[in-house]
Amino acid sequence: MGNLPNAPLMSEAALAEGAGVTVKTVRNWRSLGKGPAFVRVTERLVVYRVCDVEAWLAANLVGGAA
Repeated sequence: MGNLPNAPLMSEAALAEGAGVTVKTVRNWRSLGKGPAFVRVTERLVVYRVCDVEAWLAANLVGGAA
């Protein structure tokens, strides 16, 4: 396997905190395919690339100036 990309990563706990929801909600989003893209590092460890979280937030923006 090659080198890991240099993209900043965040845990599901960090995503939950930033979104103001629980980790359980983040896990539910993931199981329903509603959350941001993720990387499954191991069977139990999931991380999110910051760029994917930002893209997901932008895609889900409602109202306001773009």
